Amino acid sequence: MRILILEDNLFFVPQIESKLQSLGCEVELASTCAIAAELLDDKFTALIADLHTKGVLEFVQQLKSTSTLPVLGFCGHAEVELRKQAKAAGVDHLIPNSELLAAIGAILSRIAKRSEAEEEPGSPAS
Repeated sequence: MRILILEDNLFFVPQIESKLQSLGCEVELASTCAIAAELLDDKFTALIADLHTKGVLEFVQQLKSTSTLPVLGFCGHAEVELRKQAKAAGVDHLIPNSELLAAIGAILSRIAKRSEAEEEPGSPAS
């Protein structure tokens, strides 16, 4: 799996990157939406985005208008309004910051299984 991380907090990036690499993922990092846009291609399995990154909701909304790439967004558990805005923008999975590292493996596993099912001959996506 190839994962793009959009995160402007350099403190948290190594923790996410380490977790993803332990799951066997190839990781690319972007600290801004502009960098993420430059890096994005059809070989990514998912985008993991910090919902506090400047312009991220607009970026996700634009991405979702042309792509089915799964987007995992993370923010504080109590940030109800931000979570609503993220869902409206097209974020597929919302994860509280405190649960991100523990939950990411299961979510990526579900994404991979869904992706494999869509690639099978005779599946609805074929």
